[in-house]
Amino acid sequence: HVKTLVISHFYPPEAAAGATRVESFVAALVRAGHDVTVLTNFPSFPKGRFADRRRPLVAVESAGGARIVRLFSILAPGLPGSRLLHWLSAAASASVYALATRERYDVVAISSPPITLALPGMIAARRHRAKLVVDVRDVFPDVAIAMGAWKQGSAVVRTVEALVRRLYRRADLVVAVTPTAISQIAARGVPPS
Repeated sequence: HVKTLVISHFYPPEAAAGATRVESFVAALVRAGHDVTVLTNFPSFPKGRFADRRRPLVAVESAGGARIVRLFSILAPGLPGSRLLHWLSAAASASVYALATRERYDVVAISSPPITLALPGMIAARRHRAKLVVDVRDVFPDVAIAMGAWKQGSAVVRTVEALVRRLYRRADLVVAVTPTAISQIAARGVPPS
């Protein structure tokens, strides 16, 4: 069996498409006989706040044959930049966990967005000398530019573009859900195969 670490910002009981997709992926790995740990946050979607204000730094549970590790992150609804703060704090917690855990993993899989998961994904893959699988639901920075959230050529777009290119170079496998995403990723030098 393969020891797999799945890093996802969203995971059930959150009612989000990304959470459902990752849960299905995890269930398939468990059915195939693999040992799966999911690294995620405490649920906050779609309300934008945690159900319980008293959260530990780490909570471990089991679901569907997988080990679920929920990590502390900061969520400040109504504050400017609160979503980015949540994404960055979650990525920082996942990175620290990946470095500190005594568990060893053969494969690290991340599900993006958010693109901030690139950091803990690359850190975990390096720390564990593991294969890196990148599941792309939305291609960054392309989706943020198309939505008008970021401006082409801005500092944030250049920074994210550099991060994305490094992530794709490091990945052993990149999975995308649409032909458009596949072409956007391939345009960055990733072989379509």
